[in-house]
Amino acid sequence: MQEPADGTAWVDKHGDTWVRVDEVASEWNGPWRCLCDGPGWDRPGHPGGCRDWDFVSDYGPFVQADPQRTAAAVDRILRLEGAR
Repeated sequence: MQEPADGTAWVDKHGDTWVRVDEVASEWNGPWRCLCDGPGWDRPGHPGGCRDWDFVSDYGPFVQADPQRTAAAVDRILRLEGAR
């Protein structure tokens, strides 16, 4: 799978949502954040650190999130990063 575009969200094989927001990327951090919202977490919903695609791709296969989930994921990351 090629790296998906900015502003998209994908659900991994564990049920977690990964969202790409290029605005939060830096020289040291990639644009991908995991919302840690899948069923395997004791305390779901505490987003992980920024990652690059090489790291994220190991969690595939992925299914593209629906538009509502994508919009909520992008908004959440931007709020967490102080970009909104």
